[in-house]
Amino acid sequence: MPKLTRGEVTKLTFNVKIANAKNTLHIECVDLRGADLRGIDLSYLDLRKAKLHGADLTGANLTKADLGFPYLKGANLSGANLLFIKIFNAKLSGVDLRGTNLSGAGLEKLIGLPDRLLP
Repeated sequence: MPKLTRGEVTKLTFNVKIANAKNTLHIECVDLRGADLRGIDLSYLDLRKAKLHGADLTGANLTKADLGFPYLKGANLSGANLLFIKIFNAKLSGVDLRGTNLSGAGLEKLIGLPDRLLP
């Protein structure tokens, strides 16, 4: 499987299914390891089990996204908009969360969440 590298992601196309009344797009298990996703809008996406190791999500919009069981080792989420995001069963040690907005976030069963981010 080819890996995405910095500068290669300009448009993402997924085979998706709309499975509920909220029109949430389900792209579970997507592999975006090491991808440059700076400033991208991933709001309302179902990203359960997404492979985001080393991905750069600086300034990305993940409002109301679902990140259950994500693979985030070394991911950069600095300055990302995480309003009302759902993150559960995740290891966050080594993840850059500086300057993120976690207002209204649903955070459950997290390992390594910095104390300054705890409610």
